[in-house]
Amino acid sequence: MPQPHWSPTSQIAAPTPPKKSRRGWIAAGILGGIVVVAGATVLVVGWITNEDSDSTNSGLGEIGPNRIEVAIDRCGLAGEPGAEVGDEGQSLTLDTSGEEELGGISYTSLECMISALDIPDAIESRILATRALDGVQDATYDEVSLSWSYHPDSGMTLIVSLT
Repeated sequence: MPQPHWSPTSQIAAPTPPKKSRRGWIAAGILGGIVVVAGATVLVVGWITNEDSDSTNSGLGEIGPNRIEVAIDRCGLAGEPGAEVGDEGQSLTLDTSGEEELGGISYTSLECMISALDIPDAIESRILATRALDGVQDATYDEVSLSWSYHPDSGMTLIVSLT
C-alpha cells in the first residue's frame, strides 16, 4: 500500500485568530459615558441659563425691573394719576384727559409710554386712530397684551398686561 505523502504544511496547524481585546470595548464604553454625561451637563446648564434669561426678559421682574416699570420711570409717570400699575407690576392702566375728565396723563405722556413699551408702529397707529364708535380694541405683541378705547369726554384708556 502506498504511503501517504508527507509534507511540512500538513503537520502545521492553522494559526488561530487573535482574541479581540475587551479592553478596547471597555475604554470605548467609558469614553462614551463621559461624553454623554458632559453633553447632559451642557444641556442642563444651558437650560437653566436660558430660563434665567427668559425670566429677566419676559417682564416677570424677578431679577430687575420689568418693561412696565422701566417705561414708567423713563416717562416720569411713577405715582402720577392716570398711570396705575397693578398685578404686582404685571399690568398698567393709562388714562388720558378728556373734555370732561381732566385727571389723566397727557397725550405726550401716552406717546412716551407707547415708545418706551416698544409698541409696534402698526399697533400705535391703531391706538391713536381709535374713535368712540370703535369700542374696545385689542392687540398683542412680544408677550404683551393691549386693550384700549377712546371717548372724547373721558379720553383714551390703554391697558397693558404682560403675559
